[in-house]
Amino acid sequence: MQQQPEPETVRLGRAALSLIADARDSDEPARLDEAVALLDRAIAGTPQHDDVTLPVHFAALGAALQLRFELLGDPADLDRAIEDGRRASAACPAGHSAHTALRSNLAVSLVARADRTGRPEDLQEAVSQIEEALRLTPDGDPNRPLVLKNAAQTFLALFRRTRTVSDLDRAETLVREALVSHTQRSAWSTYADIQLARHEVTKLPEDLDTAITVCRRAVRNEPAGSRRWASSKSSYALLLLHRYRATGGAEDVAAAVQACGEALSHLPEDSPERASHLAVLAEVLHERHRRDRQPDDLLAAVDAMTRAVRASRADDPVTPRRLATLADWSAGTDRPAADADVAIDTATEAVAAATMPDRGRAEALDALARAHRTRYEQTGAPTHLDAAVQAARDALEAAEDDPSRRAPHLQNLGLSLRIRFEASGATQDIEEAVAAFRESAAAISAGHRDLPVYLSGLGNSLHRLYERTGNATHLTEAVEVIRQAVAAAPPGDPIRASCLSDLSFSLRVLFEVHGDADDLAAAVRAGEDAVAETDEKDDMWPAAIGNLAVALALQHERSGDDQGADRAIEACDRAVKAPGIREMDRRRLLGILGPLRLMQYQLLQRADDLESGMATLRAAVKATPENHATRHQLLANLASALYLTFQLTGSHDDLRAAIASAEEALATLPENHPQERGYRHNLDLMLSAQRERSPRKGLRAWARRRT
Repeated sequence: MQQQPEPETVRLGRAALSLIADARDSDEPARLDEAVALLDRAIAGTPQHDDVTLPVHFAALGAALQLRFELLGDPADLDRAIEDGRRASAACPAGHSAHTALRSNLAVSLVARADRTGRPEDLQEAVSQIEEALRLTPDGDPNRPLVLKNAAQTFLALFRRTRTVSDLDRAETLVREALVSHTQRSAWSTYADIQLARHEVTKLPEDLDTAITVCRRAVRNEPAGSRRWASSKSSYALLLLHRYRATGGAEDVAAAVQACGEALSHLPEDSPERASHLAVLAEVLHERHRRDRQPDDLLAAVDAMTRAVRASRADDPVTPRRLATLADWSAGTDRPAADADVAIDTATEAVAAATMPDRGRAEALDALARAHRTRYEQTGAPTHLDAAVQAARDALEAAEDDPSRRAPHLQNLGLSLRIRFEASGATQDIEEAVAAFRESAAAISAGHRDLPVYLSGLGNSLHRLYERTGNATHLTEAVEVIRQAVAAAPPGDPIRASCLSDLSFSLRVLFEVHGDADDLAAAVRAGEDAVAETDEKDDMWPAAIGNLAVALALQHERSGDDQGADRAIEACDRAVKAPGIREMDRRRLLGILGPLRLMQYQLLQRADDLESGMATLRAAVKATPENHATRHQLLANLASALYLTFQLTGSHDDLRAAIASAEEALATLPENHPQERGYRHNLDLMLSAQRERSPRKGLRAWARRRT
């Protein structure tokens, strides 16, 4: 009997399947273009009532469109794969061999679109489709391993959306079953992603170690140099970055940088996946900079993230987050002032690019708030603080309802409000800041890497609330909360030095309130530990030096130990003269160093201390912009120093200069500021002396005022 020739549509479908298989191995989108064209012809030439051949063509077309989307990133391919997949699944007769593939492919495309757009209905539909695909695929079916892997990816995506651990457990069970078949080598990458998600829940280092081991297996299982191999390499780098953040192991960060370089070296310049690999490299380099403070790492991180943004599609949902990250790094406090303006522009661009509330808009608004705060630090312009507070409020409004995900936005709002309070003295700002920090610290679990930051923020805000209200219970709570922050900070992490410096400051003030020598001794110890854990390259070093210096000076005043005062002045002087010190840190330290030298003069009566103290205070005022919110403090200190000089010399020039500085300090002080009463009292003393030409009177209170 003569064999019937194969129908043209069947031949076209078979050729298309061969092209799809080649494209999976070669990552060549041109083969997929040809496969899609062949399948379009095959579908057009197949009668609509042919419910045997037509579902096979649609299943192949869905796979081709999904793979082309992965290679080129065109969302039109994803939309078409979903549209055609829905029609084909609905029309496919029960029991057809393509039914499972249609539903499984449709679930993968729906997950990809949900990840891209944030649409929860796509994810819900994906779960329904993959559940049906699992039901239709019995044990022993050759398609079951692929369906199991796709199902694991679906439930992992569901977990990332809902944070329901049972979804993560289901994903792990499914991927383990897929791996038993040894036919789904890409399932190892899915398994590594699941283990990383598990670590994010448990915080157990063994879960992270397991993820790293699994990811190494995923790299070995992929053809070297392929797209999936590069993707596994990048995932491996990301896992090493997580472990580096936890342990600080230099070998992990070095291996992560190497893995990123290898992944990028095998990707074409026009690959849509290049952007994600560049972003991982940028994160690794920036984390190493955060630890080691190497300027070259920061420059390289900014360059890599800039290239990642340029390589991203305009409609890529992660573009706003990358722009926000770039804005943060550009506005870093060790960057030039011009970069803060660039950061504001970049963050504004990120906000505009984030068209959906849960797709990076909150992070972009937070970055905008931080950029405005940095610009305020450089200029003192209160408009930047108002803009920072508004952006932080908008970020909180755009954040998801999940308390743990709102925590960073609450922290950012609290910090913006506290800094505005420090500039304006508005009680409402500091009360709201304390409330925001309380909520953020309560929202995250013990062991979370950001817990020390949130606790430190709460402690510092409570301290400022004490300064406004005079209620010592706020100060006592501040010390306790900052102690908790120190205990929660891992050794070697830069946040620990910051917390120790904050603790030194609060303990010193607690000593001034209660007079307990143990508090002062503890303040000195905490300050010394903070300085020991930083160096001149660290952003925290000037603040740590300043807090230690004031604690040592108080200890010297109490005990008469000349060595303590000399150490304090020497430490501040060294910090002021350090090469590369930021201008805003230099003027803060000058504001501390001037009163320290004058205090030293009052105790030891050395003329050099008086002259150098006056010169230092004048330099601090000169270095501070006229509209800067902290200028009033420096002017008030200078006025007190000039008045002291008048008391010693009787020079009316010094008295007139003191009055002029005191009046300028009051004129630049925001309305209802808590320091207004003290400033007016000192000015009244000076005016009274001018009227009465009274005998010299000691004025020691100025030396105790915290600068």
